Order: sequence, then C-alpha cells, then structure tokens
Amino acid sequence: MFALLKKYWASYGGWKAILASPFTWLSLGITYLSHTFWSVDKWIDTPISILPNLLGFNLASYSIWLAFGNQKLNRILSKVKEGNAYSKYMEINTSFIHFILVQIICLILSISAKTIDFERYFYFSDLACLNNAVQGFEYATVVLNGFIFFLFFYSIFCMFAAILGFVGIAAGLDVIYRQEYVNFKNHQHKDKEKEVQENITNAKIIEKLDQELELLRIQNDKAHIELENLRNREKKSSFLDRIKNLIS
Repeated sequence: MFALLKKYWASYGGWKAILASPFTWLSLGITYLSHTFWSVDKWIDTPISILPNLLGFNLASYSIWLAFGNQKLNRILSKVKEGNAYSKYMEINTSFIHFILVQIICLILSISAKTIDFERYFYFSDLACLNNAVQGFEYATVVLNGFIFFLFFYSIFCMFAAILGFVGIAAGLDVIYRQEYVNFKNHQHKDKEKEVQENITNAKIIEKLDQELELLRIQNDKAHIELENLRNREKKSSFLDRIKNLIS
C-alpha cells in the first residue's frame, strides 16, 4: 500500500505540485476570509452533507474513464516523453486519485470532528495546572476546523481541475475522431475510385471482347464464303469432268 501511495505521490508531483497549484492558495485565501464561519462547530455538517455525493460522482466518473477510455488515446498518453519519469496517462490518473483522496481525508476528518468529543478526554476542570494544556487544545480544535475547511474547498477546486482535465481528454478524443472521420472519408473515396477504375477496366475488357467476337464473326463468315466457293468449284469441276467423259 505504501509503495502505491509513494508512486501516486511521485507521479502527482509531490509538495511542489501542491504549492504550485493556484487552487491551494485560493483555498487558503477563502479559509482566511471565512474564519468566522468555520470557527463555529455547526459548520462541520456542511462537508458531511456534501462530500459523500461528490465522492460518489467522482468515483463513478473515474471508473467510467478507466473502463471506457479510448484505447488509441490511452496509447498516445502512455508514451513517456524524454526527461519525464511518468507519462501523461499516469499524470491524468493521479490527478483523479488526488482529488478523490483529498475528499476522503476531508470526509474522515469531518466525521471524526463531529462524532468524537475531544473535550471529554482532554478537559480536566479539577486540575488547574492543566488549564494551559486545555487552552492549547482549544486552539488546536480551531486549527483543525480551519484545516478541514481548507481541505473542503481544496477538494472542490481539485474537482474543478479534474473537469478541466476532462476538457483536455475531450479535445484529444476530438482530434482522434476527426482524424478517423477523415481517414474513413479518404478510404471511402479510394474505394469509390477503385470501383470506378474497375468499372472502366471491365468496360474496356468488354469492349475488347466485343471487338474480338466481331472479328471472329467476320472470320467465320469469310470461312463460310470460302467453303461455299470451294464447294461450287468442286461441283463445277465435277460437272466438267462428266462432260469430258461424255464427249470422249
């Protein structure tokens, strides 16, 4: 499991990618401006009610992407460019995994903050020496609320980034499908040209056969005429021979 998480973290880009993301700083800015909202415990119901639906939608979308992705596009994205450790295909998948993990972590922390009564375990009213620790715990609770709020907005922005990734995937598919359409049209045009050429060739063959057949008919007629002449000559020669025999 840790090896897979390490691979995911490395392919995503690690802390460098998180700190370079504008969504991280935008989430921090919204968290700072909304401190009066998340400093109240009741706000925790918001991510608990929203995140399960988003998580289900994201898991379904990712499953569809893995199951029905275009194989030609996947082969193109799987090529590792020189100087890169991971392919674009791996980067896209880790982007989906990243925002799904962020949502899961945020949901776990939200449910924990909602269901676990930390004051019950850390607050000791009879021990005055622990007042500073109790006060520090209250500050830590506020920080935890702020961190959960930050993760909540960051997970939403990560979903927005994943949607932009879908736009990139759709653009790549559009190029592939348009190329396939052009190839289909070219193939169809070549087939039509081949069919026309075959028809022309067949017409020429038929015309040549008609000419040869006509030539054979003419030759046959000549042969019949010659045969008829030969028969007439034989008849004439036989008649003359009879006359000669009668005279002699």
